Amino acid sequence: MTTLTSSDYFDAMLYGVPDEQKVSRFREATARVAAYIPQHFQQVHQQVVNTVDRLSNLNYRNAMKVATAHIQSAWVGDYIRPLEELADIQAACPVMQRYIMAEPTYRALYNQGQAHGYGKDYVDMQPGALKNNHTDYQRVVHGLWIDDEDTGMSEQCVYHTDISNDDDEDDLQLSQQLAITSTWLTARYESEQKRFDIGCQLGGSL
Repeated sequence: MTTLTSSDYFDAMLYGVPDEQKVSRFREATARVAAYIPQHFQQVHQQVVNTVDRLSNLNYRNAMKVATAHIQSAWVGDYIRPLEELADIQAACPVMQRYIMAEPTYRALYNQGQAHGYGKDYVDMQPGALKNNHTDYQRVVHGLWIDDEDTGMSEQCVYHTDISNDDDEDDLQLSQQLAITSTWLTARYESEQKRFDIGCQLGGSL
């Protein structure tokens, strides 16, 4: 799991993201001089090399998009809305994080410890629960027609148990359900590709 730090954002904003030719020349030069650097400077040297590697990585380019998306998300506010771009999902507001984490493909990775899952910002009220056993999933799909992956048929999801986590919590409106399920399409695609971690708020990969 690759993670980029906030200081990496600052470096890129100051110096830009270097192209591959410049990075290659830098790596060659540092490799030549590495043997001549005093031992007590080796750690500093390695930190510089690691930073350039991150700046040149595809993940970093995505991370810069996520940094912008965080600003936009904070400006728009904490409410349910469709998120179509990967960066927007990685920068999702708290209420959207909750329901993105109910998407079965990504949640399975999270349950297996293979995904970040929004870190400390997401509180998992049902650890290990998945799909029909997960209350937030039930809330999203209740009353909707969902394609069954095994049969290829569509069926209406109806849960006869109380699907509210809180007595004061309102049921999701249809528009909210559709906003979440449309977001799930991107979440599922990225999770199946196993490139970027949709729950990594710094734009990292799985």
